[in-house]
Amino acid sequence: MSMTITTALFDLNRTDWRNYNRSIDDYKRYSQGMLSLDCKMIVYTSPDLRSYFEEKRREIDSDLTNTKIVTMDLDQIPYYDMLGEIQNVMSSDWFISNIKNRHDVFRPEANYAIYNAIQFAKSKFLVRSIEENPFSTDLHCWLDVSAYHDGFPPQFLRKKYPARNTDELLNGKIHHFYKEFPKDSDADKVAYYGMPNDVRMVGGWFGGTHDAMRLYSELIEKVVKDSLAEGVISDDQNIYTICYLENKDKFHLHDGRNAHNPCFAGVDHFIE
Repeated sequence: MSMTITTALFDLNRTDWRNYNRSIDDYKRYSQGMLSLDCKMIVYTSPDLRSYFEEKRREIDSDLTNTKIVTMDLDQIPYYDMLGEIQNVMSSDWFISNIKNRHDVFRPEANYAIYNAIQFAKSKFLVRSIEENPFSTDLHCWLDVSAYHDGFPPQFLRKKYPARNTDELLNGKIHHFYKEFPKDSDADKVAYYGMPNDVRMVGGWFGGTHDAMRLYSELIEKVVKDSLAEGVISDDQNIYTICYLENKDKFHLHDGRNAHNPCFAGVDHFIE
């Protein structure tokens, strides 16, 4: 069963961030493992990065038959129009006292609106891939361009992807991996978003059928808007956890803890 991978890379000028600072060259280095996968792939990126992606994908897909690169400026990405609203929440006295200052490190999801916008955009990019569906696949997934960062498992390089377990995705559910199973108490956004150890559902991979991914994009947008209305916001991983807790019957969760890295268990699970 064939599947299309959707991924994206935009320069957020992270070299200037107080913490979690990474350069675009760091991301290029991180991306080389996943770009080596023998797969169908759609990449959303800025015009200046097109040549990089073309070069790296030609190493496995010489004529780019199974690769599509879509370019746009950063201000054209999904959720960019919500930057002001996200920043207003982050700048509120309540948020600063109860969310930002509750973290023991300067975490991007509590301090940089653009970080959250680009994370939320994943599902919208995936839906666009489904609507255009240039490779006519029945299954679609999101995979972070920086999968495994500097530690991409060497045995996975240039391997066919996916190579197994794809029949699982045909049940119409939203497929997601977790680092820690979501807790019912996490449904309290105000308390959950302020936790220092809050990672349950991981954001590196999610996938399924067309209808499942369209539904997921709608659920994510609803939770983002609900969060902002409550005066809180967090990263995509916390948003996914709330989506699950509010719609458990729509999900098929996979335990990612036996993977090389739980955040990218969606690579391990579907590769030989």
